[in-house]
Amino acid sequence: MKFNEYSKAEHEDLYKQIPGEHSLVLEMKSLAMYDAYHIGQFVMQGALGGS
Repeated sequence: MKFNEYSKAEHEDLYKQIPGEHSLVLEMKSLAMYDAYHIGQFVMQGALGGS
């Protein structure tokens, strides 16, 4: 599912199962955690003077 599809979801859509996956809420939570992890890597790399 693409981001623009997530942004148009209604409240009840968030708890429907995605075929072969979890609910939309769990999928968005996973994406947020994934992004936060990598942002943390970039911050640490910058703090350590990496490029």
